[in-house]
Amino acid sequence: GSIRLPAALNGVFGLMPSPGRVPLDGVVIGGAVSAAGPLTRDVRDAALFLDAMAPGACFSRELDGSIAGLRVAWISEVEDMDVNDPRVVARVRAGAAALAQGTGAIVEEPDVMLIDSMGAAPLSPFPELPTYGGLRPWDLPEIQRIVAEPGWERRLAPNARPWGISGAEATAPSEAGEQRRRAVVDQMQSLLGRWDVLLTPTIDQIAPVISDEWVF
Repeated sequence: GSIRLPAALNGVFGLMPSPGRVPLDGVVIGGAVSAAGPLTRDVRDAALFLDAMAPGACFSRELDGSIAGLRVAWISEVEDMDVNDPRVVARVRAGAAALAQGTGAIVEEPDVMLIDSMGAAPLSPFPELPTYGGLRPWDLPEIQRIVAEPGWERRLAPNARPWGISGAEATAPSEAGEQRRRAVVDQMQSLLGRWDVLLTPTIDQIAPVISDEWVF
């Protein structure tokens, strides 16, 4: 499974390490944005876990240091994605305010809209990209049965539909997908040249209850 969304929807802490930080020898994952990282109760546990996962790491020793002067950009707007529940933005905004009080961090809210990465070439399961144990997800019989059913895409969560449809139909990276990938990378490089950290909502809705029919 993932790291980011399970952490956000289950009230725990997740950390997706930078590529190469944690060795992936023997780990069966796929995709250009896949990684292995900790899901833990809190930040301190994640640092201890990552110390064990990443050779030569000593993240746990840095937890008590000061973040005075750290420049944080708080961004709530994403292109083509409406936040379904205003409580999401309100909660993260409160977190940004708490971070700015008493820590010495500099929290700013630039007038920036993040480019939606849906449709970017490396984020769709194209055949040219790494596979799951040598098999593309869309080759699995279970997946093929699902996408053969009329209206299958309506069973996906709204923000998962573009990814699901593009994955089912994809045969090769498109020029438009590559252009969007480049735009996303350029924007991230520009923002991280001015701020140390980008603070955003992780997902545009709150966690569903078990009784809801909700497929992501």
